[in-house]
Amino acid sequence: GSSAVAGYSAGMRLESVCIVPMIATGNAMSTFTAQNLGAQNSGRVKEGYRAAFRIIIGFGAGLALISQLFYGPIVSLFVKEAGSPVAFATGTAYFRFVGWFFAFLGFKAVTDGVLRGAGDVKVYMIANLVNLSVRVSVAQLGSPIFGIQVIWYAVPLGWAVNFMISYLWYRTGNWRKKNLI
Repeated sequence: GSSAVAGYSAGMRLESVCIVPMIATGNAMSTFTAQNLGAQNSGRVKEGYRAAFRIIIGFGAGLALISQLFYGPIVSLFVKEAGSPVAFATGTAYFRFVGWFFAFLGFKAVTDGVLRGAGDVKVYMIANLVNLSVRVSVAQLGSPIFGIQVIWYAVPLGWAVNFMISYLWYRTGNWRKKNLI
């Protein structure tokens, strides 16, 4: 009902805040890649990619810890438990669940950043469209049967599929061969 949707919306707002460091790291990787490919130093891109993964692991671990330990006070910034117990319970459950998966988004963002920085945006675009398609399909097909929680699984599943597509393309090394000039 509307209370569950309000709780899920609160969880989504928290997700939006938590993913900022992941997206920023991916954007930094995009610039880093473009600069180093311009300097004809693709080896440095690989070093930066590994370093970015370590940064993402740190952010991911911190966010997972925060989402597990401080979920109540954080969710209550958006939804009050006394005002709507269902909304509060839904918001905290979603935030606690998705908190374990923020690193997936980070890995996706960093890998996508390499592809964008190399000018290899076709695979980046396909991977993100598949991400969106997975999320919508799983939510659309699964929620009438399994309830709102299946939507929660759709989010990290989409991130993981996106990451795998981008990562497999990254591993081919074809992104280094993109001619921008």
